[in-house]
Amino acid sequence: MVWKIIRYFFFLSIGLLLFYGTLQSISTHDWKTMRSLWTWQSLGVVSFCTLLSHTARLQRWRLLLAAADAPTGFNRATQALFMGYAVNLVVPRLGELTRCWALNPTRDTPYTTRLLGTVVVERITDIGVLFVLLCITWFTQWQTMQLWL
Repeated sequence: MVWKIIRYFFFLSIGLLLFYGTLQSISTHDWKTMRSLWTWQSLGVVSFCTLLSHTARLQRWRLLLAAADAPTGFNRATQALFMGYAVNLVVPRLGELTRCWALNPTRDTPYTTRLLGTVVVERITDIGVLFVLLCITWFTQWQTMQLWL
């Protein structure tokens, strides 16, 4: 129990130290300008939209996992998803593999293959939706885009 507390505070202090180092690079003038531009309402709206986006992605992945005969609980899938986000900050695209690893630390290879398959299907779906949104934007905003071309 003591080691868990020590480990918790160790990683928390590393995170706070990195956060402090990041904020040190912002000048006082820039910091005051940024603070004057945001409101609590805008922060609340952005936070809500971010939470909604993460929840939708999590539920979509859980549906794919259930279809691949690998049902996963909400908490465990959430931990795996955010672990993947954290790893993506350090090494891009390694987060997807980390998500699968986090859900499958002790199982056999076919199960891991199914988990990777759900990530591949999710990425293909993301690309498809992005393409559809690009086409919609292209056709609905053609007049505006002609000014730039």
